[in-house]
Amino acid sequence: MDILLTNDDGIEAPGLEALVHALAADHDITVVAPSRERSAVSQAFSFHVDYRAEQMDDRRYRVGGTPVDCVMFAVSRLGPFDLVISGINRGANIGWDTWYSGTVGAACEAARRGYRSISVSLDTVGGSQSDHYYDDAARVLARYLRQGLVTTIPRDHVLNINFPNQTALMEGTPKWAVPGTYTYNLNELAIEVENPRQWRIEVHQSATYPNPPHGSDGHLIREGPTLSLLRLAWPEPETKDVDAVTQWIAALSRS
Repeated sequence: MDILLTNDDGIEAPGLEALVHALAADHDITVVAPSRERSAVSQAFSFHVDYRAEQMDDRRYRVGGTPVDCVMFAVSRLGPFDLVISGINRGANIGWDTWYSGTVGAACEAARRGYRSISVSLDTVGGSQSDHYYDDAARVLARYLRQGLVTTIPRDHVLNINFPNQTALMEGTPKWAVPGTYTYNLNELAIEVENPRQWRIEVHQSATYPNPPHGSDGHLIREGPTLSLLRLAWPEPETKDVDAVTQWIAALSRS
């Protein structure tokens, strides 16, 4: 396949390099990634702001914008592609993380433009950089592609893959998981500086998970790789919720 690789950790990120090395033997790879880390930007793109794209070598480009900017540039100037993969992200993208993730955001943009799309992440909470097994995760993903995983991705969906950071667990049979309500904890500390109306905010991320719902991605990643489908379209609201709004509108018209 002709595969576009992108991420939100930046062009030099080890997870991206692991994918390049694992996939280049079987596929034609184009890399288009942000020039710096752009984590947690979700589906943001540059609006009324110029940015630069630079070709680094034959099929590698760095972009001074967001992950979505990378996809927009790539599909308009370098495509078409058979598949878009965003990752391998440093840290799992499970539960509510998928709403914030630039990795998932890039994959959503590709899917919105009609491309089969995968976001892939490694659960690296805790441990040093040397303990992050990106190469093993990339190798397992390459095997999934050879086994036909791409053909299962429905239109207007992103396949979200999360790998545990243990080689033995990665080798197990992947599990289907629904996105749970898991989220990491952010403890914010506000420190007053000089002017009483100004604060410097130090954000500290905890390295522990709350207890995720049984059977969700946050729970099952402790046992092996998890696969989830993220649907681009907004789900229809419940009838009772619609009724509450329409009744309020009706009350206005009567007043």
